[in-house]
Amino acid sequence: MQLVISIAQIRAGGGVHKAIKSLMANRLLSRESQAYEGYRLTYTGYDVLALKALTARGVVTAIGRKIGVGKESDIYTAQTPEGEEVVLKLHRLGRTSFRAVKKKRDYLKSKSAGNWLYLSRLAAMREYAFMRALYAQRFPVPTPKDQNRHVVVMSLVPGYPMYQVRAGEMGHPEQVLDACMNIAIDLARHGLVHCDLNEFNLIVDEHENVTLIDFPQMISTSHHNAEEMFDRDIHGIAKFFRMKQRFPVDYDQLPKLPAIVSEVEALRLSAGLAQAASGAGTAADGGDEAAEDGDLAAPMFLGAGDDAEDEEIALDSQGLGLGFDDAAAGADADGQERAAVPVRLDLEVKASGFTDEDEDLLRQAIAQAREGAEGEDGDDGAEDGDDGEVE
Repeated sequence: MQLVISIAQIRAGGGVHKAIKSLMANRLLSRESQAYEGYRLTYTGYDVLALKALTARGVVTAIGRKIGVGKESDIYTAQTPEGEEVVLKLHRLGRTSFRAVKKKRDYLKSKSAGNWLYLSRLAAMREYAFMRALYAQRFPVPTPKDQNRHVVVMSLVPGYPMYQVRAGEMGHPEQVLDACMNIAIDLARHGLVHCDLNEFNLIVDEHENVTLIDFPQMISTSHHNAEEMFDRDIHGIAKFFRMKQRFPVDYDQLPKLPAIVSEVEALRLSAGLAQAASGAGTAADGGDEAAEDGDLAAPMFLGAGDDAEDEEIALDSQGLGLGFDDAAAGADADGQERAAVPVRLDLEVKASGFTDEDEDLLRQAIAQAREGAEGEDGDDGAEDGDDGEVE
């Protein structure tokens, strides 16, 4: 109790017992008396903290109806101060088959504060980071609005989940199939594999535009399982159109990850060489002018000095994905048009502070939660108000 008083910065006897009793009555706190004497924050309590912060920021002013429930999240509509209807995604890792997953918690031992609330926050941070990166590169994803704790705020995407579209209802299934395949291809060109691309994560509107709405398990194309995961995504989409939409698919013509990666590497090498040639030409021209003025040119063995742009070009020619973006298309020195070099979004998200350790921790947690849910059908799942902490 003294710790509660200290953290809350209230006077002893200043109604702390009454406040805790009220919080417990509303299932915002849960009392623990087995391993230790104390209180735990519940998912409902975590919801309140996140929504209070988002309201204080002026992101949302009202919460609407629940429009989706998944194994790992709840989806609600909300309203902004401007009256725009947006979506709130509340991550709830560990809710399903809670006890089953607790038995397999080795992946939490490296985190002293490891609990499901922390993992849910990690999932929200990751999703928001990827959403911002994809949106910036004009991928068909919701508009990222904000994120706090385990809650992500995004724009409401018009349309229906693809799995709800019955055979014969698509006017141009070949266009929709191409759009789905292009999402997987474009992700790969930007260094990413979705790992769970299917009809449940894609929205189709009345104009048959396709939007990607969920990406919890994306990995880098440099991951050792990248090709296997890419093939699974591609064949899963192909199977949906062949089986559910009754649309013929030529499996021999499906895209292959090695070919996509090779193409991008060739573009990156070509762009790096073109930039280097252009820089060399400029340096030569400058040297001629300097010689005419009687100045001495810098020795050729010296580097580019403090020129950050030259340094980025050199790094990018080594395949590190720095210094180029999708707007980098242009003409080579000989006047030939050059294709754009995609940004390595896997590196960009990692640079934002999402570490490899966080990535592995979250991926294992999601896998264990899904395994537990399938094994017990949610019989031991924690309710919304139950504590989300792993002891």
